[in-house]
Amino acid sequence: RPFQTAVSPSGSEAYTSNGQSGTISVIDVTSLSVVATINIGGAPRAITFNASGTEAYVANAGSVDIVSTATRTVTGHISVPGNPTYLALNSSGTKLYVARVDASRGICVIDMQSRSLLTCTSLTGDPVGLALRSDTNLFTVYNDNSGYIATVANFSTATNQIIKTVRTRTSAPYQKAAGFAMNKAGTDMYVIGRSEEHTSELQSRETIS
Repeated sequence: RPFQTAVSPSGSEAYTSNGQSGTISVIDVTSLSVVATINIGGAPRAITFNASGTEAYVANAGSVDIVSTATRTVTGHISVPGNPTYLALNSSGTKLYVARVDASRGICVIDMQSRSLLTCTSLTGDPVGLALRSDTNLFTVYNDNSGYIATVANFSTATNQIIKTVRTRTSAPYQKAAGFAMNKAGTDMYVIGRSEEHTSELQSRETIS
């Protein structure tokens, strides 16, 4: 089933990851039709593009895969231990941040010039996304094991360390955070809660600094 869709910088195509089939569907946004299928293997998750739109980066099992948008083929792999799931690329395209879930939960940093893994930082719960603010701070939300509690983490891109955390509570029946969004100014974060029945609701708004 589809996991995530990312729109190319030109706005002409959308790439959708299909985790169960190990493919990427390329969609023409004008005709809303699938124009190509990229066989990537594994279980592709989040997708992001470089600024020029010449490459797409795909979180996959044990790696971040590099896709040429011109040839629609996989041209390389960057090894990332564990289960990479979410991605965020800084504005200069020099650093790619990777959120990992399950036993490997944490945030890894990739140097995109050398295309090598720089460092990884552990988290105590599974992250549900990533968001960059002005290339200086990376934010994620992860679920604590206690239930009805999630943590907003502020990660410094200068030190590659978490510098602040804020705990936020979801209310019954929404036991876990399922995702989040940040406003354009980077001052507020909105956390979505998910119930065991897989229904979702906006649960909290956190002011971040």
